[in-house]
Amino acid sequence: MWRLAKHDRVLPASQAPNPFLSGVEPSRRLATYQAKIIIEVIMKSMLIALALLAGQMNAMQSKPIVHLPPHQDRIGVSLGGKLLELVNSPVTIFLPVAPPKANDDGTPWAIDIKNLGPAAVTVTGSNAFKVPIMVNQSVHIFSNGSAYILKH
Repeated sequence: MWRLAKHDRVLPASQAPNPFLSGVEPSRRLATYQAKIIIEVIMKSMLIALALLAGQMNAMQSKPIVHLPPHQDRIGVSLGGKLLELVNSPVTIFLPVAPPKANDDGTPWAIDIKNLGPAAVTVTGSNAFKVPIMVNQSVHIFSNGSAYILKH
């Protein structure tokens, strides 16, 4: 309920003063107000759906994310099948000396490496395998048990 002034009669919400709708008949004001509420509800629902979708996409990451312990420059065999994020890592990172044949679950050994910076990193393995990884670049390294192979 609205009061225009202290001594005025009480107006229903459909007749509430609105400087943008002055001169518009009351039934149109009510329809405009209802449309505004409906649009607000739709926009809020879309925002919630977008937030849920973003959360689901993050949860859809199929590989566990791991980091090297501080001051360590060697990638262990146990990191196969995972996404290794490098943050403030040494300039050179070493793969296992003997290329592994399979992960713990029996799948061929592979690792994804993402360099988050602040500088480029070189990943080195056996048989003169070297891969430079620039900041914000990712690589997928696969092992067949005798050599490392860079997959794109």
